Amino acid sequence: MPWGLAEEAGFAAERLEANGICGADALASYLQNADPLDTAHSPVLLGTRLSDANSTENQFPALINEPILIVPFLQDFAGDKTLVLSWGATRALITASGFSVEGPQLAASGEPVTCELSTTDKSGSGSDRTSRVPDERSDAMRILEDLAKKTYAPATEESRAKGAGAGLNDND
Repeated sequence: MPWGLAEEAGFAAERLEANGICGADALASYLQNADPLDTAHSPVLLGTRLSDANSTENQFPALINEPILIVPFLQDFAGDKTLVLSWGATRALITASGFSVEGPQLAASGEPVTCELSTTDKSGSGSDRTSRVPDERSDAMRILEDLAKKTYAPATEESRAKGAGAGLNDND
């Protein structure tokens, strides 16, 4: 995944966790079960496209892998209304102040699912949950840490000679 999209994926997971939803689990499931570069079904790419266009117009219905990951991007479009993102038996209620999910949070199959976006008069339906911190021992965190390790430079004399690491001047 390109660096910028990886940052956006991290943003989505972090904002989900801040609203009491298992963002680390959703991100790990997405990275394990879907092709993150599948531009047709990527929740992260759709989220960045929505943000760049500053509009949700003509974007739904959409086939999305792990649709819970699109919810944080939609929060910026809620304004004074409540957005409802629906897929299968799940509804995410999104307000400017937060969001909540009714039904299963993760897509069970790993396949893209059809998502519909609508608005409702129901107000104040933002998150009533508290922030959560992912369990460092969870499978999701292990998966994410294993993927992160793939970005590390090897600790060899050759890599140090090419500028990896702080060398003897570690002053931060």
